[in-house]
Amino acid sequence: MSQAFPEREYPLQGLTEEVIAAAIEVHRQLGPGFVEKIYENALVLELQTQGHQVERQVTVDVSYRGQTVGQHPIDLLVDSEIVVELKSVEALAAAHKAQLRSALKAAGKRVGLLMNFNRATLKDGLRRVINRVRRANVASPAMPVGYCDLCVSVSQQERLVNGRA
Repeated sequence: MSQAFPEREYPLQGLTEEVIAAAIEVHRQLGPGFVEKIYENALVLELQTQGHQVERQVTVDVSYRGQTVGQHPIDLLVDSEIVVELKSVEALAAAHKAQLRSALKAAGKRVGLLMNFNRATLKDGLRRVINRVRRANVASPAMPVGYCDLCVSVSQQERLVNGRA
């Protein structure tokens, strides 16, 4: 494991790093160019081999004004904690990050990984997103009143850790 950060700054660091390591192994073996489903199958196999519980194609309810207005699919949910969205595209777009942020919000999860397997190295196509929700001290403490995220690439994290920001 790399440098340990406070939980507030890097929630679920150990689990996140294990998922990233598994994805890197899948990418090393398969390389870029396959459709998302192939990477999904391989990543599930790799994570389960390492003892992780992985749920596939989980649907979460999306609410508006207290009413369910639809469902949003999540590619993978690892150990009931990490939302993983898989892509095999030329480049990640802002819409891909927005989808992950929305999935985190709908699922009530803190950490998500956006992985683009169609890159020469996986770390160039990897983003970690943190859902930071401030909860109100009102009758419904589970209702989020504020939302922001942190989305940085693995190479940006490495530069920060090594003091080369």
